[in-house]
Amino acid sequence: MGKFLIFGLILALVFFATTLLGYRDKVLTAPSDVQAERFSQLTTK
Repeated sequence: MGKFLIFGLILALVFFATTLLGYRDKVLTAPSDVQAERFSQLTTK
């Protein structure tokens, strides 16, 4: 029972960490994408 509990805890921790990292990556890449679009619009004009 103890091993199963620890395994479940680790699994939940890994899932939480990957979700958090994925969310952080989206937050970090979204502004840079917007800036890149604006920059390309400025350079084409």
